[in-house]
Amino acid sequence: MKFTFLSKAFMAFVRITGLIPYALCFKTKVHCANGNRALRHPKGSAIIISNHTSVFDYAVLLFTYPLRYIRCQIAELMFRKPVIGPFLRAMGGIYVNRDSFDFSFVEESLEILDNGGVVAVFPESRIPLAGEALPLPFKQSPTLIAARSRAPIYLMYTDGCYFKKKRAHVLLDGPVYVQDFWDDTKSEKENLASVTELLRKKIAEMGQELESLKAKKKEK
Repeated sequence: MKFTFLSKAFMAFVRITGLIPYALCFKTKVHCANGNRALRHPKGSAIIISNHTSVFDYAVLLFTYPLRYIRCQIAELMFRKPVIGPFLRAMGGIYVNRDSFDFSFVEESLEILDNGGVVAVFPESRIPLAGEALPLPFKQSPTLIAARSRAPIYLMYTDGCYFKKKRAHVLLDGPVYVQDFWDDTKSEKENLASVTELLRKKIAEMGQELESLKAKKKEK
């Protein structure tokens, strides 16, 4: 789906009108690795990957990176919903059909990055069920897209504490360049698997780091 001027205007409208409700319901505290506030404002083409706790993670993405137009890969299930579907299309959502072998979302993502845009991905591809080990296994498509586009990957971890008295906390890190971890002695398949697992472990470490930051805040 082409991201037009009207799409950008609509996303800006959603951010402006939704800012106060978002601040009241999420009360998000954003932490940046090494105090690097520039992580909230990535320059040029960029891929953002995040753990997935609920459908509201999408809102967190939009307000955590307020100065970039974010094109998010979204599962077919959400596009099929009566009200949410048209909203996501208007926001420039990238349609991902998990039930087919249609990889047009990869080509669409590459085109966005080639034009200096931002693509956001939830590599777990679904919301975890109760009791599942987190994070879930990552899909390899974000690694593939990063390898082919050479765009940096920025990482986001959210604790998913939404609509509660406690504040929601988010940790940002990056950038990660896939080519720095690519081993030319291995096949593409092997590289995709190893780098994807590296990214998954990094997200898991960010979750532990965020819990440590929150614990330190309580002690003060």
